[in-house]
Formats: sequence, structure tokens, C-alpha cells
Amino acid sequence: MTQWHLKSKKKPSGGKHNTVNRADKKRYQRGGLAAHTTIAAKAETEQVTTKGGKQNLVALKATHALVTDPKTHKTVKAQLLSVVENPADNQFARRNIITKGAILRVKLGEHEKYVKVTSRPGQDAHVNTMLLEHYKTAKETKAESAAGTKTAKTKASKAPPKRITPHSPSFSALNRGHLI
Repeated sequence: MTQWHLKSKKKPSGGKHNTVNRADKKRYQRGGLAAHTTIAAKAETEQVTTKGGKQNLVALKATHALVTDPKTHKTVKAQLLSVVENPADNQFARRNIITKGAILRVKLGEHEKYVKVTSRPGQDAHVNTMLLEHYKTAKETKAESAAGTKTAKTKASKAPPKRITPHSPSFSALNRGHLI
């Protein structure tokens, strides 16, 4: 189904625009279909005609990414393994759909690394990425926070009991017969 990039039929005030001399949809307002570039065993591109007869290559399936190390500024070709996180849509990560800003897991030499997509593969048929040095998945951060709360509980259990002095708020609650 085609996407339409139309002007709003309503004014900012909430009133309707006058549509007496305007057709509902014009050809130039029609958009294209989303490419939804996925990770696959064999790369696949498609040639799409755009405005003015220009031809664009669109990546439908990708196998490799160009990974740039921000420290050394060297670029290396790496094999794509999976999409870890995609801020565009949670379902895209589950379906291995690559968009700009997605976090990918790649095989770089013998090691697996995390990278962030900097290009738009559905527009220019390339997957350009930047290497992430200290990226942790949601599971890893959850495990660390759970381990952190366990150590905080053990530290809290070893802490001495609170002293109630006449200037503490607990003292006035005790005088009124309320226990905190």
C-alpha cells in the first residue's frame, strides 16, 4: 500500500481548510514503500525510480556492514549476525530489520562486537556503522542492577539501627503514639 504525504485537512485552530478548488490526492504527494532491510545469507538490492527519473538502489537484504572504529578511524567489512536493539520499533529488533540508529551484533575477526548504524540502508543500499566500545544489552544491565541491589541489601542489613533523638522526626511521631 502506498504512503501519502498530504497536507493536513485541519487548521491549527481546529477548523477545516477550504477544499473547493483542491483535488483530494496529487501524484507528487505519493511516497514509496518502506524497504525494511533485513539480515540474510545473500544480499539483495532493488532499483527504484524516484522524482525526475533518478534511479536509487535500495537494500532489501544485507549480509555485511562497514564498521568504522571511532578511535583509529579505520573502516573494516564485518559480517552481520543480528539486530540487538532498534529505537524505531521494538518489533524491528525481533524481525532483524535494520534502520538508522539500530544496534547490531557483528562478527569482527574472531570476536563479536556491537555497532550502531549511521546510514539509511533503505535509501542508499549500504550499511555503514560505528563501533560501540562499552555497549551492554538490556539483559546485562538488568543482571548488573539486580546484583547491585543484592549488595545494597546486605550493606543495609549490616548498618547499625537508627538512633532516635529529640530533634529527629521519628521522636515526635513516637510522642504522638505513632510508630514509623
